[in-house]
This record gives sequence, structure tokens and C-alpha cells, in this order.
Amino acid sequence: MVLTLFILAYAASFTINQKQYTGEQGSHLTVTNRLLSIDKGFSKAQSAASAAGSCPVSNVTFASSAQIANTAIIPGNIVFDAQVNTTATTPSLSCFTVTLTLAPNSSPQTSYSLTIATDASPQANWTIDCRFDIGATLPTPPFSFKITVR
Repeated sequence: MVLTLFILAYAASFTINQKQYTGEQGSHLTVTNRLLSIDKGFSKAQSAASAAGSCPVSNVTFASSAQIANTAIIPGNIVFDAQVNTTATTPSLSCFTVTLTLAPNSSPQTSYSLTIATDASPQANWTIDCRFDIGATLPTPPFSFKITVR
């Protein structure tokens, strides 16, 4: 019986398919001023959006309902989304700069920035999604990215 299984396995042909995968190399979040941030990743823009988020004029301010601050977005381009949250100790009446820095392995880094703000009495867990249009394609892998909130 064992010999029969060995002969069948030996006689069978095996095909090996190679696949090459690439992906993000790494991310880094730096947050100061008693805020939190999480990486929500890259996606393709479904619709256009005008730039929103310049402090102290026409700023996007944390509120009880989720807000969105973004660079100018073109449909079909790649958009990176980072969510920034308030905490119980987030300072009031403050402006913060959120910066995305892309660092491709073989070319110079590129940075994108926008600003967000708090009102007179921010509450914990209010959110702003910060969306950055980085162009029609992702950088050639490998690359890394960094989010800084100051």
C-alpha cells in the first residue's frame, strides 16, 4: 500500500508558479500636542475635493461629528488617509500641522501638509480624517511613509 502511494506521488507532475509581491515597506507616526493618529492607508479617489484645512483661516476644526481635511483631490489619484483624534488633554484653540512624507527607496522624499484646529473646548475622541492626494500612482516599491502631527 505504501509503495503504491509512493509510486503515484513520484509519477505525478508538480507545477510551481512564482509570484512577486510588493507592498509598503513601513510606516511611522509621530504625534505631539496630546493627539492620537492612526494610519488608514492608501485608496483611489472616487471624486474631486477642494483643499480644506488652513489654520487659522477656514480651518477644519475637531467637532463631535467626524470631520475631513484634505489637500486638493483629483478623481482616480491615490489618496492616503490618516485619522487624527483628540484626547482628554488636547489643548483648546490650537492649530496643528499634519504632514505626510513619502520616502521612495531610489528617489527624493516628497511631503504633503495640511492644518487642523481645536475649538474652545475639545472633547476626547473627536476625529478628523486627513486625506492627501499623492498623484496618479504610488511610488515604486519599496518605499516608506511618515505621518507627523505638530
